[in-house]
Amino acid sequence: MKNKKEFSLMGTMFIFSFLIFLIVFAVNKYNNNNDNKQSKNYYNNINKISEININDKASDIEEYKKARYDYNEAKYKEDFDLIVSSLKKYIECAMKLNRIEVATWQYNNLAYYNIMEFCYRTDYGNRKDIIYKMKNGIEKDKYIEECKDIFLSEYMFIGDAHKYIIQADILNKSCEIINKDRTKYIKNNMNFIKEINRFLEIKK
Repeated sequence: MKNKKEFSLMGTMFIFSFLIFLIVFAVNKYNNNNDNKQSKNYYNNINKISEININDKASDIEEYKKARYDYNEAKYKEDFDLIVSSLKKYIECAMKLNRIEVATWQYNNLAYYNIMEFCYRTDYGNRKDIIYKMKNGIEKDKYIEECKDIFLSEYMFIGDAHKYIIQADILNKSCEIINKDRTKYIKNNMNFIKEINRFLEIKK
């Protein structure tokens, strides 16, 4: 009777051990399969990244980096002509590498810097303030005409700004992801140009 109990106990332990073995085996197989899938996905992603980057010529990338550096240097020096020329080169390099969002931002920046140069040369902010505070009458009318003459003398900056902001708007609409901030800045620059054109009674 004692031997039968021992045999029964040993049998139960054997079955229990075998079940644990099966469970562990199944879990390990599942984990290995998942690891293989993750590894495969990882290398697929790496290959996709390589495919994107491999199409960019090293010389084009270096030219792009230099254009970006030159633009930042020009900003630091606060040299308008240098800023414009470096931005144009920056845009050219970005377009060559199909970096549309970068080119869109820089077209907007070109418009912005031309607007700022116009404001600086005409003392736009101060003149607008004076017009706003003046009482209606002959003096105000004379001052408005004076402002119009000055604004027209520097209008080439607004003309260039208009040209660049149109390009920025076109590219912005073609971007896969619409950046709300960029869209807002483009719209603000467009509105400023429209405001100047209304003041000067220029239809565009």
